[in-house]
Amino acid sequence: MNEQTILKICVYTTASFSILGVSWGLYAGSGMVLFDGIYSTISLLLSLVSLIVLKQIQCENEDMRFPFGKAHFEPLIIMFKSLIIIGVCLFSSIDAVLVVLQGGRQVAIESALIYAVISTIGCFVIFMFLLLKNRKIGSKLLDAEKNQWFGDTLLSAGVLVGFSASLFLRDGQYSHLIPFADPVMVVIDI
Repeated sequence: MNEQTILKICVYTTASFSILGVSWGLYAGSGMVLFDGIYSTISLLLSLVSLIVLKQIQCENEDMRFPFGKAHFEPLIIMFKSLIIIGVCLFSSIDAVLVVLQGGRQVAIESALIYAVISTIGCFVIFMFLLLKNRKIGSKLLDAEKNQWFGDTLLSAGVLVGFSASLFLRDGQYSHLIPFADPVMVVIDI
């Protein structure tokens, strides 16, 4: 399996997670799940950019516009991906703080918990797939993609822990804190 095929698998998987996260987040009323879906949407766009850059780098035709080659695109796209993710995280953090200041948000905990289980397992499987495949290839683009999926796995695991704690607290003396769990998880996971 070559680098381009692996990136295509990542694109299709990310598209699935994007649709799932955004729709589930809206259904469950969870900013955290919605953030996960939006993060996946941005990851999808960045993966598509990586695929386009990879095609340009691997193009055999000499281009007079690039007399020193096209290899410099690789670190540029990695930097671009990092800056975009930082921007999304910053925006989501500000939104979450505003939700906390407004008194929190009610969330369908069981639904969000099911999503978190699916997302954590799915992200981990893709992370491991990339880790194993890139050992043979040694691509920096695949390494950046792998790191992105590792971040997705950690984000999903944090959501899983947070919603599990909310479910545990629901019938106890701290149930009044549950509306704050979702926005606080956004801030913590970022």
